[in-house]
Amino acid sequence: MKVNQDMLKLRYTSRVVQEVQRRLNISEREAEDRLQNTAYNKLMDSDPEFVMHYPARVWVDKLFKFEFAHNH
Repeated sequence: MKVNQDMLKLRYTSRVVQEVQRRLNISEREAEDRLQNTAYNKLMDSDPEFVMHYPARVWVDKLFKFEFAHNH
């Protein structure tokens, strides 16, 4: 059961990373680095069911609105 959830989390986060990568036109590695200290990452660790209840783009939009807005 745990392995299954870990796989779902990885796939879901991969979609978020790809969208961040696309929007910022950066490498996958840079996109992963951008996610490291975000609320998204903390929430995915503590409550993945809540996070995955929403489409990945919802979190990407929130990341850009609240986390990345001051980094451009």
